[in-house]
Amino acid sequence: MKRLLFYMALLCLIPVLYNFQKIENKNQKSKEYQFIFKPGKTRITQVHKKQVEKIKIDIQQGTDVLIYPLSAYKSKARRSSVTNHITRNNYRKIWFDTDSKKQADKIVKFLKENDIQDILIERDFDYPLKGPSIRIKISTNFKISAKVEEKQELKIQNKQIPLKEYFPEKESQFFIINPKKDTLIEGKEGTKLFFASGSLLCDEPVQIELKEFYKTADFLKADLQTISNGKLLVTGGTIFLDARKKSDLSQQVKINPSRGINTEFTEGKDDPEMEVFLKDKNSVETNWIRDARRRWRYTRNYMLNEDEVYKSFVFNSASEYQNFVTSGEAKKIEKEWFGVIRGRAIEQRKKEREQAVKNDKTISRLTLNELGFINCDRFYNEATKPFEILADKSKKATYYAIISGENKGIIKGSGSVKIKFGNLPVNQPITVIAISISEEEKFIFKKKLATINESVGEIVLAKANEEDLNNLLSAIN
Repeated sequence: MKRLLFYMALLCLIPVLYNFQKIENKNQKSKEYQFIFKPGKTRITQVHKKQVEKIKIDIQQGTDVLIYPLSAYKSKARRSSVTNHITRNNYRKIWFDTDSKKQADKIVKFLKENDIQDILIERDFDYPLKGPSIRIKISTNFKISAKVEEKQELKIQNKQIPLKEYFPEKESQFFIINPKKDTLIEGKEGTKLFFASGSLLCDEPVQIELKEFYKTADFLKADLQTISNGKLLVTGGTIFLDARKKSDLSQQVKINPSRGINTEFTEGKDDPEMEVFLKDKNSVETNWIRDARRRWRYTRNYMLNEDEVYKSFVFNSASEYQNFVTSGEAKKIEKEWFGVIRGRAIEQRKKEREQAVKNDKTISRLTLNELGFINCDRFYNEATKPFEILADKSKKATYYAIISGENKGIIKGSGSVKIKFGNLPVNQPITVIAISISEEEKFIFKKKLATINESVGEIVLAKANEEDLNNLLSAIN
């Protein structure tokens, strides 16, 4: 009888225990991760990859996960490696970017590559940040098996790390300007940007972000080969340009299409054949396309002093400027200009002339109509032919052919056994390099050729350390 009563009591407790478990599971909170991107960027970084490794552990432990793709500008404070959440103190501003859907898609793709499949995207929910809200939900129904985990670990160890992911992004420079006033800003590496009044569609202070790429090493670290639809370009430099409202950094400011931003690239400023090329957003590999609204403009000012212009000429094409020089008109104007300066009072002559020479600079050559990555380029005007080499069969690597000097160009090779570079100039000296980076080790190769007609010989990548890698990149600048 006692045993019967015990079993009856146990049967009565089962629904209570079941409901208790349901309540406990219901009250269990999901773990939140914030994947921070730079505004307008969608690249999965090393920080994101480390977060995914933590997420896989959470899933194995039965914890639901929510991922929020957010954009932010970093402050001087460093990111905490202890917590998953990013405190606002580490950033000047955090928000859901207009590109948050693209960022979410990139995250989902990477999660699936890591064998995480039960993924749901949720949108337009309440969240204490500005912008179109979006998050990725991962269910604990998915479990990562030991076999898959072991296979994935081996895959991670052997996986090649692109230079773009291995090295930190190029440092950004920030400027605050009044869009209602003419403003000239100059980057640390010599890029000049002239914002005429009204060139930006905004009535309040604007934050300008500028990154400059002139060194070959910077091009390689950012994966910025100089190619336009398979054709190698001579580059005069690359910049990244962004404009945002100072009061709300989530709001990008557009360029006034009727004015544009007048720009002088440090290395391309003296070549009248240079044009504006924009980064192709639809291409997996870096590809540059001519700006459909491109305009060539060169303003030549002859200054008498800081505020007084003697004469000013605006040229709207390279041929127009060349005609001005070759016709003798430029020399005639310069002679008149110096004559006026000499006519000034003797005690002011030296000061005025020095000021005139100082201000006798190009205000603009190329007009920018778009923000983002912008290249100053031209096509090679010489004979070219296909160039290919045999890869090191024992190691997977990324190969580059680099032309240095005035005709700088960089192209990434394609293929596994035969590395093809497309058509390269026949008479230009080139440097072939190969770089292999994984979590475990690094290998490098470098060979200079007088022309592409010279044989590279057998390519054998040598084991390298961090210093060897940095020395290789510095040597090809």
